Amino acid sequence: MFESKLQVATKSWVSRLRPYIQSIFTDVRVTSQCAEEFRSFLQDLVQMKTWAFEMFDASGKPPGGLLEGTVTAFGSFDQCLRIWVPKRYLGPNNGVMQGQYCSVHFQPPLPSRERYDTALKTFDLFSNISSKDNLLYELGQHAQYFTFIAYRFGICVPSSCTREDVTKVAKKIGEHLDFEAHVIRCETKKPWRLDWVQIFVCMMLLLVCWLVGTGTVIDLALRNRSSVDTFSPMPQRSMIKILLAFSLYTNGQKLLDTSTSSDHLKALHGKIIQAQHPAFYFPQILECLEHTWYIGNDMAFHIISLTVLIPLVRNAAKGMMINCVLILVSVTFSGLITAIRHYPPTMFFPILNRQAELQLANEVYFNPLNHLAPYCVGLTVGYLINKRQGKTLSTCKTQDKSSEHLLYPDFSTVLTEFEQTGHPAVTFLSRFHTKLLFGWILTIMLMLSTIFGIYNHVAGYTKFSTAASSLYAALHRLFWAAGVSWVIFVCSTGNGGLINTFLSWKAFVPLSRLAYMTYLSHLCLLWLYVGNIRERVYAGHLTTMCTFLGCLVFSFVFSFICALGVEAPFRNLEKMIVSSVFQREENNVLKEKKNDPNNFEIVP
Repeated sequence: MFESKLQVATKSWVSRLRPYIQSIFTDVRVTSQCAEEFRSFLQDLVQMKTWAFEMFDASGKPPGGLLEGTVTAFGSFDQCLRIWVPKRYLGPNNGVMQGQYCSVHFQPPLPSRERYDTALKTFDLFSNISSKDNLLYELGQHAQYFTFIAYRFGICVPSSCTREDVTKVAKKIGEHLDFEAHVIRCETKKPWRLDWVQIFVCMMLLLVCWLVGTGTVIDLALRNRSSVDTFSPMPQRSMIKILLAFSLYTNGQKLLDTSTSSDHLKALHGKIIQAQHPAFYFPQILECLEHTWYIGNDMAFHIISLTVLIPLVRNAAKGMMINCVLILVSVTFSGLITAIRHYPPTMFFPILNRQAELQLANEVYFNPLNHLAPYCVGLTVGYLINKRQGKTLSTCKTQDKSSEHLLYPDFSTVLTEFEQTGHPAVTFLSRFHTKLLFGWILTIMLMLSTIFGIYNHVAGYTKFSTAASSLYAALHRLFWAAGVSWVIFVCSTGNGGLINTFLSWKAFVPLSRLAYMTYLSHLCLLWLYVGNIRERVYAGHLTTMCTFLGCLVFSFVFSFICALGVEAPFRNLEKMIVSSVFQREENNVLKEKKNDPNNFEIVP
């Protein structure tokens, strides 16, 4: 009884839909094979064939919650690709019909916007709607998001339908709603074959696994017999030493070791870990490894730093002057290019115009000159830490008293005068070290101005003038670098208190060793995670935090594996090679001295 009712209902629904589909197929002139397979799909749907219902079920349907931002219906990607039926109407020797998953985007018509408007700025067109209870008003408050997102539907169609066929049909349907339609991609299930690049990568991975396994076994065997010097400069057995460089046991011990040298800046371990976090929130890149653009910048900065460090060692004033000139050049360039190009004060998520965002990223964000000033601030604080090593701010003295007062203004005289008034607030403040107090207040002000300085602009409440945008673009990186440098400086001089205790936590030591590998690999893991999502994810605070923590842990675990298998072994090999070269040069020098008849030194 239920089966017959379901069949009648399905037949009634298909009979109403069939003329509409046929008219569209006729108008857009899809390929004959696609039209034939689609007719077979409708026919088998009426006959309640499993494959037909699977294809219908695998297609996305309009979701609920459209007014709350639910604009995606993925359908079932895996179910669609599993569909496999013989082409009985073409004969038994003409292969099979597969399910093909296509992602179709529909975008409503929108008024024009300024090039660098943010996603939170609403269209002025919808502000004239008087009643807030009107549906158009509610839609108008969120219409700007459709400049970079779209109604996305995953549909399952026969594999004989080309992407062009699906595009023609989607555009025809979009015309009835006055929507633009685009087919982003179409996929079918294909045999899994490895190309030569993938085969080479697999062979390299197997080789690394063999080296790690063999090196670990040899290392453990030697440890059971006797204690050996694993990385001798001139090994007696080179092959054994090379294999020992891949020892999982030794490299793991070194990687997880939490001890540090006495002159080590322990607080940096915590700062390095904190610096990794923003990358997990805003992966705005085009390819899996494009985030490594900064490595090239860092290399350029290392070379440029010689123009500061060499004069700094010989003449501190001259070195600092060169450093200040580089900072001024960087700051001036950032401000000028922002003013000339009429750029926004900085990159923020999201800029609705994708082409404008790419131009801003290429000319400003990726440009090394814009990041030179923070690097030079780091050179300055490194020099100060080196000069004041082992001293606190209260005990540090310099020969140049004027420069000390420039770095740490002394307000003790002013506070003493105010203390005579007996005001309790002044008495309370006077108990603190005035230099530290001034430094922390200034640091907090600089860092908060960097974070919240463009809040109204990003939120769409106000628009920055060209002058304000240029000023922020010129100074915000410098201010942030100065704030971070202050934290590092006070911690290194014994004035960090609880902050220094936290940042110097020994658990951060092995994690900081993994930070660089995490930086290189984490985005690939994020893309892997995103590529395996099969359904919508609710973007609540708790869900986002759980996802963040999961990806963070997964990234560090993966980085730990990569560090043990690749980074640590090849660093060991590098040390072996460098030590062997220097040892060989030293032996050659000793040999020349020994053979020199004019040399009267005692040469061993």
